[in-house]
Amino acid sequence: MRRYIPHKQLCLIATGNFSSESHNKVVGTNRLTTPGTTFTSSFHIDPWFITGLTDGEGSFMVQIVKNNKLRVGWRILLNFQISLHSKDIVLLERVQSYFNVGYIYKEREFSVYRISSREDLAILMDHFRKYPLTTQKFADYILFKQILDLFNRKAHLRKKGLQEIVNLRASLNKGLSLELNKAFPETIPVPRPLVNDQEIKEPYWLAGFTSGEGCFMVMVSNSTLYKALKNMKYFFRASKSKIYFISTLSWFKINGKLHTLFLLWTLQITSRP
Repeated sequence: MRRYIPHKQLCLIATGNFSSESHNKVVGTNRLTTPGTTFTSSFHIDPWFITGLTDGEGSFMVQIVKNNKLRVGWRILLNFQISLHSKDIVLLERVQSYFNVGYIYKEREFSVYRISSREDLAILMDHFRKYPLTTQKFADYILFKQILDLFNRKAHLRKKGLQEIVNLRASLNKGLSLELNKAFPETIPVPRPLVNDQEIKEPYWLAGFTSGEGCFMVMVSNSTLYKALKNMKYFFRASKSKIYFISTLSWFKINGKLHTLFLLWTLQITSRP
């Protein structure tokens, strides 16, 4: 049964400002605080929240590493990870608890939740089958799943199967490195799957995506009408694909502006007091 969370509470949960202290003391309870304010709520991580967070900060990774000890000369490493600032490590702990697989490690100021084994990745693939990704990352999921299927059939142990994996890897994320392009000159990248259905079906997805990609800002500037007053604007921003944000505007039924920023599409919702 899905638990209802009021919209204001949902927005607070979306910020990801969880307290590790309260998490350790009481399982299932989070304490979100601002100066002078304490807010405590029982927190249930919805599966759509995890999908939204993955759309924002998740990565499907396939590493092809030279290894002369193997017959084909190459080793395939498959990983899925979500990387967040270490202040949000409790959120990653909740994701890990939800799947009951994987591990968390720290890398500089970031904490990373990673799943590596074939058995654990199968659990992850089943999750995204039930709760599909919305952004273009869905295409990465499809390619990654095809590579995982080949890996499970031990195709990577044969030259032909290895090349099939390389062909898929060439269309995943940013493609092959220069070194891999030279090492596999016969590579023909497979067509990247098209992602057309980007409708937001669940508010929990939006909360998860905002936790990864959203940014809440307040801008203060001099007033052109009154010298003693200041203008204040409140912003919410997030960056991904144009189609996604058209869907977002439709879901919220509010007026936002679409504009390009560093070749990314950015949704900007502005409000004045």
